[in-house]
Parts: sequence; C-alpha cells; structure tokens
Amino acid sequence: MSKILRIDIVLILAFEGFLTSFALLSSASMSEILPLVIFSSICTAATIRYYMRRRVGVTYFFLWLMIVYLIGFVRLKYWDYFSPDVLSANLLWLTAFVLSFVFFYEMIPCHSVNPRLERIMDSLNEIYGSFRFLLGVFLVYILFYAFEIVESGGAVHFVGMSYAERHDPSSSYLFFIKTLLKSSLLISAYTNFIERRSKLVPILILILIFLLSTVEGSTGALIGLLVPIGVFFVLDRLKNRKLLQLNWIVFAAVILLAVVVSYTAVVRTKRSGSDDLSSLVYGRTFDALENSIRITETYEPGEHLGLNIIVYPAVNFVPRSLWPEKPIGLGRRIMFDIYGAPSYTSVSFAPGLLGEFYADFGYFGILVFGSLFGLILKRIDYGILRSLNAGRVGSCFLLLSLALLSSNIPNSPQGYLLRLIITGIFQIIFTLILARIIGCFKLTNKKHGLGSKSKKEKTMLLKER
Repeated sequence: MSKILRIDIVLILAFEGFLTSFALLSSASMSEILPLVIFSSICTAATIRYYMRRRVGVTYFFLWLMIVYLIGFVRLKYWDYFSPDVLSANLLWLTAFVLSFVFFYEMIPCHSVNPRLERIMDSLNEIYGSFRFLLGVFLVYILFYAFEIVESGGAVHFVGMSYAERHDPSSSYLFFIKTLLKSSLLISAYTNFIERRSKLVPILILILIFLLSTVEGSTGALIGLLVPIGVFFVLDRLKNRKLLQLNWIVFAAVILLAVVVSYTAVVRTKRSGSDDLSSLVYGRTFDALENSIRITETYEPGEHLGLNIIVYPAVNFVPRSLWPEKPIGLGRRIMFDIYGAPSYTSVSFAPGLLGEFYADFGYFGILVFGSLFGLILKRIDYGILRSLNAGRVGSCFLLLSLALLSSNIPNSPQGYLLRLIITGIFQIIFTLILARIIGCFKLTNKKHGLGSKSKKEKTMLLKER
C-alpha cells in the first residue's frame, strides 16, 4: 500500500510549481526572484504538511493564497504599475504574515471539547440528514427566489441583471439571508447524498443550484458547489488509508474541475462583457495585491483602528435603511479614496489581507491577524476531524463549508476573518429555527468527551491532536 503513487500529492506540487513558474517567467528583476521563491516555497511546504494532516481550512487557504497573489504579481508585471522594489517588499511582507500565521496555528492549543457544542453538532447532524428538512428548506429556497424575481420586475429582467445590481449594498441583509438559506440547503443535500441510498433528489437539487448560480453569474458558487463533497471523500479515504480509491477520486475530480472551471470562465467573461479569457488574469479578478499596495501608499498605518476586521463584519447585516451612518467596508472605501469612484458606486474592490490589517493595525497587523486567523481556523479544522471520526456527516459538512470560506480571505472585499465566526453562529441559529418551523428539530442529550468514547475513538482523537 505504501508503494502506491500518490496522485493527489503530485498534483498539488505540479499546480503550485506551475503558479511559481508562471510568476517567475514574468519577473525581469533579480530582486523579485528571491522573494517569489521564498514565498512560494513556504506556502508549498505548508500546503503539503497540512494536507497530509487533513487540515482542510488551512490547506485550502494556502492554495488560494498562492493563486491570488502569484497571479496578482503576474498581473502587476503586465501593467507595470509598481517598481520591482515595491513588489519585492510586499512579497516579503506577505511571507512574514505567512510565518506569523503558521506559528500561531501550530502553537495555539486546541485540545478541549465543549460538551454543549458537541450536543449542538449532534443535533445539527440529525437535522441536516433529515429528508424532511431537505425538502422543507428547498421549498423555502424556491419561495425566496420567487420573491427576488417578482421584486426585480419579472423573470426576464432577473436573468439579465448585472452582478452589481444583484449585490447592491443596500440589500446586503437579504443577500446574507439568502447565503444562509443556500448553505443550509447545500449541506442537507450533501448529507442526504452521502447517507441515503436514493441519490436522485439531492442530485436534482444540486443541478438546480448550479443552473441558478449560472444565471447569477456567481463564479465562486459554481467552482465551490461540489468542492465540499470532493473534500469529504478525500478526507474519508485518507482516514481509512484507501489510497488507491483516493487516486481514482482525485483523477475524476480533476477532470470534473477542469470542465467546471472552463465553464465558469466563460460565464465570468460573458457577465463582464469581455470576450477575452485573458481578462481573468489581467483584469480585476486578482487585484488584491495592487489594492494592498495602494492602501499602504494612501492611508497611515492603523488609521482605521480595527474598523474593517472587527467592527464592519459585526454590523454588516444591519440594513442601512435602519442605520444610515453604518460604516462602509474598506473594499468600497478605497473605491472613493483611491480610485475616485462616484458616491453611487455599488461595487467593491478587494483590499487583500495585507491592505486590511495594515489599515486597521499597521505593521503589527501581521501578529493580530495571524493570531486571530490561526485560532479560528484551527478550531474549525479540529472540529472537522472530530465530526469525521464520530461519523457526523451533517456537522462535518457544516464545518467544511466554514473552512472553505477561508479561500475568501486573500481576495475578499473586507472583513472575512470575523465573518467566519459570525457566519458560523448565524448558520447554526438559522438552521435550528428552520428545523423548528419544518418540524424536525431535536436536541440530543449525548454525552461527549474522552471518557465517554470507546478505546478506538480515544486513540483516533488523541492521534489527531
């Protein structure tokens, strides 16, 4: 078994090697090559290390970190916006953050099990696995879409709406509710797909969500639709050391992902009004590095005093009609302060994690952001392993959906660090309320902790820790 070639490891190394080579080939300065190699080497080593240890959130974060910033580097070399010294300094700053984050992720203890939280996870597991809940939340999801279509002026206008119209900041609370509803539906569909012999209904629901995401032009939703199921199967095969099955799953996933990414690229270019796929690289898709640099050139270190990382995501769901003076996120603020956009602009640019922690905490933001992110993501990653070892498919998919949100942090408009916690809390409350309405709520009274587990389960949990 140990002699089986690990296709998953080979693909990770090949993919990250391709990204590094892509960036190196665009670099004409020796001063940029060393920071690029250092950054890429550390990220690649961290990705492999945490993938082998089945840490989903941190692995996914490092993959997207390399995608966003290496392609962002290529984009800036293409447009020649900044000098080699500026780009090199920001790559080294990014590397310092990576080292800080890895340090805190490794050092923060995560051995305690909260019995109350475990009972909630058990209850959520039963709820998400309920076929009645799946049908009930699907009905609510369809009614919500019908409401959106009526409010937009009809089906024809709804299909033709631009991305900016669909994500009007004045309706952020509706978007938040829709996100929670969609997430509950997806988690329940995933769970029922895994646990039930009849796969037809979950598959049909996933196909419908795929089509609706196409209409919305939501490229992230298209790519991420089947990622949780793929990750779940990979984790399960790694757990049971079924490496040959793992190779087949990875092979099929790569083919499917290539098809979905190609389809998504076409949807994205059509929605943006461009016929050139190169616009995905050289356009605004990967502009976080540029925006971060411009933020450091425009604002003083720590000028916003935690507004973007801590305050904004905590109040973002409050309708602006109820709070006209509600703070705006850094993503929109830079549209006005840096790019001179008019006041009615509804879109945001991604400040990137470098720009965000610089504006909020200055150069010490590396430590603040690294410690907070390390604590949050480690808790989620260990929760995934506990759910997987306990056979809780539903709660495992809930935590997987939160872990995969870490991909938004390198390229997010603002505040996704705290949104991981807020989204998780609201998702749990929203699911419990829906389950009560639908009539499938049940709070279990199982006792948890190492003392209540079998010898085999104790060994597995201690090994993961």
